[in-house]
Amino acid sequence: PLVVMEQHGTDALRFTLLTGSTPGTDMKLSLERVEASRNFANKIWNAARFVISNISDVGFRISDLTDLQSAIANPQLPDRWILSRHNRLVADVTRLFDDYNFGEAGRQIYDFLWGEYCDWFIEISKIRLYGEHDEAKEAARQVLVYVLDRTMRLLHPFMPFVTEEIWQHLPHEGEALIVAPWPEAGPVDEAAEAEMALIMEIVRAIRNARAEYKVEPGQCIEAIIAAGEEYELLSSQKDVLTTTARLDAEKLYLARTVGEKPTQALVLVVGGVEIYLPLAGMVDLTKERQRLTMEIEEV
Repeated sequence: PLVVMEQHGTDALRFTLLTGSTPGTDMKLSLERVEASRNFANKIWNAARFVISNISDVGFRISDLTDLQSAIANPQLPDRWILSRHNRLVADVTRLFDDYNFGEAGRQIYDFLWGEYCDWFIEISKIRLYGEHDEAKEAARQVLVYVLDRTMRLLHPFMPFVTEEIWQHLPHEGEALIVAPWPEAGPVDEAAEAEMALIMEIVRAIRNARAEYKVEPGQCIEAIIAAGEEYELLSSQKDVLTTTARLDAEKLYLARTVGEKPTQALVLVVGGVEIYLPLAGMVDLTKERQRLTMEIEEV
């Protein structure tokens, strides 16, 4: 164990042992899983550094978090979504702890931090943090810190060292995270979760298309979206779509319906939403024809 701890860290080994087994079964320790846990710790650390760097210059105080709902007068959809997902996480982890199912509790915290907080909410929050509206910036900071603080409390039994270090750099009351109160679950916002699920599914579909056609990561592409009944939702989240899916804001056409459907465009359907990605803006059509012709000949 000491060699593994020296190479990958105590928190990584501890997290692997706690999440790698189920009650009543033995486990075979995999060094690859310990390495994955170390990568998880690094992911959390980098996310925390981003959050801390965005509050260090604005005099952020612990009093700013005493009443989050009143502090954010008009929470945006991403805020409502991440708070709802976090409240759901708190309820689930608390229940799993009561049932001594520590492995599943750790896995749920992992999925939330990596897959929702880091990969989605932090990226979306950059739109406001790098924008010009002070109230929007402050709301993003409030939610970023609030969710990170409470999630560190959930993760602390699994990774005590990295969570304590992060928590000490956040606005806090008390001397140590180990004696900080356990979070209490708040209400779940089903509507926000459903709306964000649609947004995320649309973004994933566009990202998959970009990867399939080998579009450069930094290249913004044209898109035509027939939103149907989701027009108001997608209109309100236009900046989220353009940022996370790398769409050209000036060449994004969003409407309830599209009269004449474009030709030579990739068509994606997500729920009741139709997305058209003109191939001319994604690939060299001549080279693409040659590639497809060669594939047909090989078959």
